[in-house]
Amino acid sequence: MIKTDTVTETTTREVSWTACDLCGNAQNLAGDESVIVEHRTGESYYKGSLNRYAVCGVDLCAGCFAGKLLPWLESQGAVPHAKQYDDLAC
Repeated sequence: MIKTDTVTETTTREVSWTACDLCGNAQNLAGDESVIVEHRTGESYYKGSLNRYAVCGVDLCAGCFAGKLLPWLESQGAVPHAKQYDDLAC
């Protein structure tokens, strides 16, 4: 009997600060406000059984999101929707 184990090596990089791609202001990624603008392509299955995808994104501060990107999206016909999250809910 032959037993084969597959070992996958991963590297994790944690970034806590970045600069806004529009105005250049530094932003704390771990702060109370965060902006995520990205497009994912590829495959991702629930519970981490397979995660194989590429991400294309931009770093934006909350001010540029609200003052530049959101108005532009609305001018193109997009209707923003807000969601409220409560970490205490199960």
